[in-house]
Amino acid sequence: MFDLNGFAKQSYEVAKQRGTVNAETMLKHCATEVVEAVQAKNAESRQNYIGELADVINCILILSANENIDIEMALTQCLEKNTKRVQEGK
Repeated sequence: MFDLNGFAKQSYEVAKQRGTVNAETMLKHCATEVVEAVQAKNAESRQNYIGELADVINCILILSANENIDIEMALTQCLEKNTKRVQEGK
C-alpha cells in the first residue's frame, strides 16, 4: 500500500523549501496545473499529460499536509460516498 500521508508530508517539505505554502496559493497553482493538463491532453502529448496529472495530485497532497488533513481517510470517505451514490442510482 502506498503511504499517501507520508508522501504528502515529503512533498510539503519540498514545497516549503521552494517558497511559501498556503491554501490560496496552492489552490491557484493546482488550477493552473489542471489547465496545463487539459492543454497536454488536447495536444495528445501523453507524457506531458501524465506529468501534469501528477502535478495536480501533488498540489493537493501538499495542501493536505499543510492543513493537517488525513488525505487517505478523506479519499476513503470520498470513495464510499460515491459508491453509495452509484448504489442508490444517483
